[in-house]
Amino acid sequence: MKMIQKTFCAFALALCTVASAFAIDFGGTFNNGTRLYTNDFSPMSFSQQDGITAWVRQPFNNSINLYLAAEGTALFRYSVPDMNKFNSSTFVWCLDLSLLKAGFRFDFGENQLRVSAGRFFVSDVTGLIVGQNLDGAQAVFDAGFLQAEVYAGYSGLTNSQFATILNSSSSTYRNRSSYLYNFNSPYVVTGGSVRFPYLFANQTLTAEVLFAIGTAGPNGSNAGDNRIYATAGLNGPIVKDLFYTFSTTLGIDNGVSNLTDLSVTYYPPFLSSSATFSAVYASGDNGFMKPFRGFTSMQSTYAYSVPEYTGLLKMGVSGTIKPLQGLLAGVGFDVVMDCASGFAYSGVQWNANVQYRLFTDVVFGLDVSQYWGASEKQNSTSFKLNAAISF
Repeated sequence: MKMIQKTFCAFALALCTVASAFAIDFGGTFNNGTRLYTNDFSPMSFSQQDGITAWVRQPFNNSINLYLAAEGTALFRYSVPDMNKFNSSTFVWCLDLSLLKAGFRFDFGENQLRVSAGRFFVSDVTGLIVGQNLDGAQAVFDAGFLQAEVYAGYSGLTNSQFATILNSSSSTYRNRSSYLYNFNSPYVVTGGSVRFPYLFANQTLTAEVLFAIGTAGPNGSNAGDNRIYATAGLNGPIVKDLFYTFSTTLGIDNGVSNLTDLSVTYYPPFLSSSATFSAVYASGDNGFMKPFRGFTSMQSTYAYSVPEYTGLLKMGVSGTIKPLQGLLAGVGFDVVMDCASGFAYSGVQWNANVQYRLFTDVVFGLDVSQYWGASEKQNSTSFKLNAAISF
């Protein structure tokens, strides 16, 4: 603890020393989330989450091509699985350093190279496989007609309270959900992508490969659990005001699996509205395909069991509209099929949400969702109220 305090004081002193030469940019957000959820209204469950996130960005020269950025979060969670039994409630405090990196920007005429090292957030092209912090380094090259990125990082020192990694059955990782800071499951994650904006007919082509290599860490070991994901994506306009995105991923993880995502969105010329058709397929044990397994846990439906993206086909429509300044409303409906070992009906779901920006820095939101499953144990109803104040 003394070493942590000394490190923090040295970091604060360094920031204060350079603050007189270069302006520090900083801010933060207070977040509140209150949720009621239930499986067929018996029992009713309740959760409350309050947090504060603060960030700071310190440039080290006047051209701002050398900087230090940091972001931290303190979070309080209170949950009651059964509101008829309040003695079952749990309290959890969580702390996270979600960002701490030094960044460099090099300009070569109209081209740009950005390099950073430290803790940073990583997401894949689909947004459905990886979405979490890593400790390592990344580089992004932008030449206009070509955009390339490479990164490598380690997950074992991040906080599992903010991102859950999907492990194999042989993993010795310990998920201690009551800990203030629980070291995450240890993997070395490396990836690279190449993107060609407006390659032809205003279409953008993307190719990405990602490796997750199981290793040892301070909280267990994943030695021998290695995964590869290779993704190809295409997006762009079909006709005026009609756009699409498509991606397909091959996963290699004790066999070959597939994740395919398609969406088509139309933007009508009124009230900043949109209408979208989307479909997502994650393979199960289907012929030569094996069950798809992502890396970071992702909620695929509103079902009470909170399933991952594996062995399912989800198709639906959704829309958004902005009837008043500061008011955004959305609604969606999906049909879900079970593809674990064949094709069978799993359920339907809907959700509606409203977000109102009272002031520039004050936002309120309400989200309602339901899932009706072929099995009653999947049925779910949820009401969630959110509020955020930025400073």
